[in-house]
Amino acid sequence: DELFERELKQIEADDQAIQTILLGLPEDIYTVVDS
Repeated sequence: DELFERELKQIEADDQAIQTILLGLPEDIYTVVDS
């Protein structure tokens, strides 16, 4: 069961990274549009 918990934590970390990237994308797009 320890392996399962470790995989679950890894998946949560990946989700967090993906959300951070997706939240950062709009700012990059707006910057390109403004210039």
